[in-house]
Amino acid sequence: MVKSGDNQSTQENQQQAPDISELIEVLHGDVTSIDPEGASASIDEWISAIKSSGDEGYEEISTHLKELKKLLGRKKAKASEIGAVIIQLGEETNKAGDEAERGHKGHLHNLGKALSKIGKS
Repeated sequence: MVKSGDNQSTQENQQQAPDISELIEVLHGDVTSIDPEGASASIDEWISAIKSSGDEGYEEISTHLKELKKLLGRKKAKASEIGAVIIQLGEETNKAGDEAERGHKGHLHNLGKALSKIGKS
């Protein structure tokens, strides 16, 4: 049974969450043209959304996002290091898609595939 307070809290979290479809669209474009500062801000948004969800199942994704942010902040980060973290993010996102509610599975799987593809390129 869902309490009205729980439902309101879930709706608020969904409104605060960044748009997965928008991120997938960006990832299908030219990722080499993404501004590192803009990427860092976007990563912060995703970390915040994950934290506010209260779902411990997303902890690995949050950890990889923090690692990616550190790498992007370095002046001499190796593309191979960034790619490896993005692949891990893709794998964890796919796992989250397996566990997600019905309306979110497809989006998470698409995001996971896009991340994995970019990490390997």
